[in-house]
Amino acid sequence: MICIYIILENANRELNSRILLILQLFKVLKNKRINVIIGEKNELRNKIINYPKGIIIEKGVTKGSISRVKKWKKAGHDIFMFDEESITYRDDKQYFATKFDKDLEKYTDCFFLTGERQKKTILRKRKNTKYLLTGNLRFELLKLEYRKFYEKIVDIYKKKHGDFILITSRFANLNYNDTKKVKQPSSKYGDYLKDSKIIFQEFKKIPYEFREKCNNKIIIRPHPSEDVTTWNKITKKIDNCEIIYEGDIVPWLLASKLVIFNRCTTGIEGYLLNKKTFSLDPIVEKDPLKKLYRSISKNFKTAKNLVNEIAENKRFLLNYKNLANDDLLRQYIFNTKKKESHKIIANFIKKRINKIKINKNKKFSLVTPVDLLKLFLGNLLSIKKGSRKYMKQKIGKFNYFSIKKSINEFKQIDVFNNVKDLKIKQIGKRIFLLSNLG
Repeated sequence: MICIYIILENANRELNSRILLILQLFKVLKNKRINVIIGEKNELRNKIINYPKGIIIEKGVTKGSISRVKKWKKAGHDIFMFDEESITYRDDKQYFATKFDKDLEKYTDCFFLTGERQKKTILRKRKNTKYLLTGNLRFELLKLEYRKFYEKIVDIYKKKHGDFILITSRFANLNYNDTKKVKQPSSKYGDYLKDSKIIFQEFKKIPYEFREKCNNKIIIRPHPSEDVTTWNKITKKIDNCEIIYEGDIVPWLLASKLVIFNRCTTGIEGYLLNKKTFSLDPIVEKDPLKKLYRSISKNFKTAKNLVNEIAENKRFLLNYKNLANDDLLRQYIFNTKKKESHKIIANFIKKRINKIKINKNKKFSLVTPVDLLKLFLGNLLSIKKGSRKYMKQKIGKFNYFSIKKSINEFKQIDVFNNVKDLKIKQIGKRIFLLSNLG
């Protein structure tokens, strides 16, 4: 039996794309006996060392990763690494200041790279890195063949909220949902923190500008690490504005009339879903990625000008066209068109699977209600209140039912309707084992 471990951080953002990969793995490995274990990053990382050896698919390459990677490699695991947040880093200096420990490539069997830009960044300093260009799994779900996956929830959002305008916030560095502060020293991030403060001051004006000029409902979606209460305070006097952080971003994008963002991947996702995308950036000339964001959106430097164009110039919206340079976009994200990330990864693993040596001595045990109670009480006593709030929001809805729901909805799509039913067993507080075994 082969074990494949998939490490997840934010279920709202990552779960559906990981289920897509899992179903593809069971499809291409239909004649193999495999277990796929998917779990929240902190818990699963700590427990992998006690589990049967297999293939680990890590979600990030942040500084400090190498200590656990060395332990995993010593235990006999094959290690593959994503960098989930590798699309919008400012430059090579920031990338290596915050990611990719020295010698990490020596203990990693393969890095799954998002695009040519990331590949060039890594190979400039780590020439012996073993890599595979895969793109980003999340971007598979933006393609036309998977839109039906979201049809029901999109209809619900439209009926509930009407023809709404979606504003996505990315200011966790200023509005952090935890008791500790985010440190972003200029030695690593340049002027990013200082620039974010300038942008945020203008960004907060958007809902107030809409209040007088637009009847559409405004929905603001904070970043997973942002404090929702801050936005509630900012908009408390605006009747047609609601702050919602709930579920996958894709159905919110699909249900919206248009999207407003600043320097984040949501704008790219909106563009790929053929939405009208607008960027507010008063200091856009300082943005190292300005060429990318200008290619996927209409940029404005003030909230007033942005809202005036949207609310008062009907011809402006009617004539709106996305004119992105697809070649430029593919430098950042390899799988925006025909390349299929989940198939690339699953086929790669299929070729590697026969080389994995099986350890039959270690087995999984089901989690009991007593175990869950102990975990709950342990977390309650050991984690500060502010951090508990942060972790709950950051992780999102990740349980047996959310996994089962995602699997069932994917299996309505023709390409997966022949995949056998999967058994789901809970083996940790936020760790689940999926198998097709009898």
